[in-house]
Amino acid sequence: MAMKCTFKHRTSITISRLLTASLIAWSLSVLIHVLSLPYSKAVFLTVSNSFIGLSVAFIIFCHVTVFREVRRHGQGIAAHQITQEAREHFARAKKAFNLTFIIVCVLALCHLPIFFYRIVSSKYTQISSETMFLVDVSGRKQQEITDQAKMECITEKDDTNRKNLSVYRGLLK
Repeated sequence: MAMKCTFKHRTSITISRLLTASLIAWSLSVLIHVLSLPYSKAVFLTVSNSFIGLSVAFIIFCHVTVFREVRRHGQGIAAHQITQEAREHFARAKKAFNLTFIIVCVLALCHLPIFFYRIVSSKYTQISSETMFLVDVSGRKQQEITDQAKMECITEKDDTNRKNLSVYRGLLK
């Protein structure tokens, strides 16, 4: 809305409306989870996957809209002489769009294994151990990378850090 209707956005989007929307989203999430508890896992996964699909579709719609507006502004800049300040504003907006696009893509890639696992597990009641292993590999690899980074942050220069390191290694085993 901020890209399409700049002036309307400033008056229609308030802090109380943002907080209300956030509260509704969290409440809806909790309500769906609580209501699906008495039902089977397949029903929960189907409903959950549906909402994930709707969320992804909405995010894609928003990004396409922003991309069109950025492109339209870029064409307007190329066609007319504008001030340096307007060019800098456009460059910042384009940079922000690119950053959010990269963040959304990385988050989508991180969640793909779980999403596919949930689809497969809702369709089939019996899943082979090979499938479970393939789906779980990405989560374990992320945990290994996190653990390795934590280990590198701990220096072995003083005794307290050595104790922490040995306790941490004991927890990993």
